[in-house]
Amino acid sequence: MKNNITKTILLTSAVIASLLSVHAAQLQMTGVSVTPLESFELKHQVPAMEGYNIRARKIVVAAGGTIGEHHHKIRPGIVYVESGEILEYRGENSRLLKAGDSLVEDATTVHSYKNTSDKPCVLIAFDLPVVE
Repeated sequence: MKNNITKTILLTSAVIASLLSVHAAQLQMTGVSVTPLESFELKHQVPAMEGYNIRARKIVVAAGGTIGEHHHKIRPGIVYVESGEILEYRGENSRLLKAGDSLVEDATTVHSYKNTSDKPCVLIAFDLPVVE
């Protein structure tokens, strides 16, 4: 019984990882550069988090740049606006984020971004992706 549960969990994790990679491959970005800052597997710190990493990235969105609509169903995170400003769209709603602002990307988040200013926007993103 325990062996079947373990196999089911591993299979489910593989399916989720596959869905994530397909979704990530379809994400449309223009004028965006991503620099990895730090990352490590959480299982070494919190055994219950096996299968997940924690990572930090610097994301620079050039003037006019966009990050297409995407979800965070199984990849929660927090984003901090280090400099510049950017519009975040969630469905019919939008909000202007400026330096010093932050936002939560939880399981219900479906959003996109557009830098409508004439200067780059620098985001620092922390999230919990599935280990690839």
